[in-house]
Amino acid sequence: VVMACEAISCQVHGFQCDAGGNNARMVKFLRNGSTADEAWLPEQMVCVTNPVFADRKIYIWHCIVHIFKALRNALYASRDSGARSFHDKDNNTFGWMFVVASFQRDTRRASPITNLTKKSVIIDGWSAMNVSAAKSVSAEKTVAEGVTYISEKLGVTVSVSELKNASGNHIITAASNRNLRHGIWFEAVQHLKRQSCTDSAVKSEIAAIEFLSVLSSMFNEFLLNKTEKLNKDNIDDRESYLRFYLDYFHKWTESTITRKVVGDKGR
Repeated sequence: VVMACEAISCQVHGFQCDAGGNNARMVKFLRNGSTADEAWLPEQMVCVTNPVFADRKIYIWHCIVHIFKALRNALYASRDSGARSFHDKDNNTFGWMFVVASFQRDTRRASPITNLTKKSVIIDGWSAMNVSAAKSVSAEKTVAEGVTYISEKLGVTVSVSELKNASGNHIITAASNRNLRHGIWFEAVQHLKRQSCTDSAVKSEIAAIEFLSVLSSMFNEFLLNKTEKLNKDNIDDRESYLRFYLDYFHKWTESTITRKVVGDKGR
């Protein structure tokens, strides 16, 4: 295919695919089965040499939408009748029930404050393909509702000024609006985590909202945001931003491996 494209002067610089079994095996094959020690993959693991022009590379990546829905589907598998059990890096259990509870709270309100629907929380063969339903699970409104709910249970307030003045690699200014900042809800969750709490149920809720805030920061606010543009002036801080949130999954993976070594099968 590459040779045919190049033969008619159609240069091949990248290849995107979903993360289905055959494609995942193909990517693993192209990497010679090697794995990385960190979440941000080195260049040699995301590209291959162009078979026609050896001085050019072909970069390979999985479709962002498929990755996003796969993460949502994995969380859905932790529902009451599901096959998964989630534990964060601190071994707090959490799962899909937090999303269901958020939807149930919203249905009791005179005016719903999230975009969660039955299609969002009860996934079937059709709604599994619905990107809008998937995005609503980790949308800003959903995360904000969860943060507010937990804040009230803890008796604390996450001030707007505190969020606006927050800084770090986990926060960037939106490309379309200098007054809009991505990642502030993750910062709000960190404020909740700093509170003294011994209630395992609340810790579980904080773990769930942290996971949703990471998805929101990475996908809803950035990777799936059509208003976000990359250019030479912002690409460095965008890379740092993604590296930060990928590290959340890397640390989670390391803690999971450690627990499995000592006999804990939670994932």
